[in-house]
Amino acid sequence: MKWSPSGDIFALSEKETSSISKQTWTTYMITSYTETRQGVNPQQMYTKWKGKMMKVQQTNQAVSHEVEVFEFKKTARHESNDAKTTVVWDDFGKAFVIHGEKATVGPFDKEKRSIRFFTMYGEPLLTIDRLPEMNHFSFRPRPNNLLNKNQTVTLKKTYRKTYKKTFKEEEKSEKATANETMRTSKKKIRDEFLNDFYIPNRKAYDDNIDKFIAIWPIKDDDLTPEPVAVNHIFHYGEVT
Repeated sequence: MKWSPSGDIFALSEKETSSISKQTWTTYMITSYTETRQGVNPQQMYTKWKGKMMKVQQTNQAVSHEVEVFEFKKTARHESNDAKTTVVWDDFGKAFVIHGEKATVGPFDKEKRSIRFFTMYGEPLLTIDRLPEMNHFSFRPRPNNLLNKNQTVTLKKTYRKTYKKTFKEEEKSEKATANETMRTSKKKIRDEFLNDFYIPNRKAYDDNIDKFIAIWPIKDDDLTPEPVAVNHIFHYGEVT
């Protein structure tokens, strides 16, 4: 098993029987999700009798809680014709290599082996077959940090004072851009509603107002005024 430096992906070597010459490498990704589960919380009631605490009742209260569930998701499976293979990950876990290794012990190595490059998810990128004396492979080393120890300590002490104003300005600019995008989106929806729906239909209604009045089932002559009902409410004393 070879773990990716990212920590969430690993490659596993599988071989069904010792007689099979092909070696299979399968890549897995560890995924997680939150799941709500139901449980029971026992509630116990006690009373004091003759100076001693005695349990008089126990009830089970249904409760729900969230748990994080992990799954192993198979992303790819690759077979190799080499008798012995190994996996090498790059320093950042973005790609890996499967290449053949020397299977026999001895000073002479006439076997030709292959090397194959894959993405972190097991997608093939490049294959080179029949390489003589292929035994080791390593990615070009890359620095994990561009700062030395003293520079790192200094940065931890001064980064708030040095970069706070810059970060605030960038945050303000990003917020203004997001607000402008939202405002433009709302204006577009409003303009489409007015120009494509409301104004054309309103104009069509105004142009044919007499036609709509004619087909309206309730006429003005059918309307009779009703007397206004007045209710008097009497209250004595202070009104609060």
